[in-house]
Amino acid sequence: MRGVWYTPNMRSLVRAGATLLVTVTAFCACSSSKPAASSISTSTTTSKPTVSSAPVSFAELAARIVTKVPAGFVVQPFNVGDTGPSDLAKAIRDDGARDAAVVFRTEGFVRGYQQLWSGPQQAQIIVFLYQFKSAAGARKDYLRGTRGSDAKAPRGAHKFAVPGLPAGQAVGAAGIATDGAAAIVEFSTGVFDVQIVCNGPKVSSAVKTLQARVTSIAEDQFSRLTVA
Repeated sequence: MRGVWYTPNMRSLVRAGATLLVTVTAFCACSSSKPAASSISTSTTTSKPTVSSAPVSFAELAARIVTKVPAGFVVQPFNVGDTGPSDLAKAIRDDGARDAAVVFRTEGFVRGYQQLWSGPQQAQIIVFLYQFKSAAGARKDYLRGTRGSDAKAPRGAHKFAVPGLPAGQAVGAAGIATDGAAAIVEFSTGVFDVQIVCNGPKVSSAVKTLQARVTSIAEDQFSRLTVA
């Protein structure tokens, strides 16, 4: 989970700290001025793809992203938060770590995809889906992103188990701090490393709701990545 809780440029629980949330306004302010990197549609669908092999294109990877989100959430275009397809250069930028280029190449990064939904009260759902050449590479990325969180939750947060996901392959954290509330789950499965972030308003009652939301989405996302 590479974020200071969450920013559009990082994906890490390791660097999670007191700043829990980037609001919609701040998120949009960080958007890229570049045009969308792909013509992949952002429209939602209720169908679940037949999973038989690893994706061979951004379009196939995008088809693995969850489509079922709570009522009131609207999928956002790529120019909001610089989402959409992620090649190696973009993954390195978004990671933010000084050694990201070397690490991603060592892990065997293939491609990534990011999707953002905006909802009521400036709530957000963000999914990072990264594909690697091997399950070992995806596992290394997961362990790098969650290193330290197995012993202690980020400041201002509590850890939680993620029902429906294999033990040792998933970690969740939720809490409230200066800018708002958030719940984050990161998990690895097969050649994929996934991070799901749910942001919400700065009220204590939001934490429980966000934790339930991110857990439900994580379970759905996990089921869409199982290779037959």
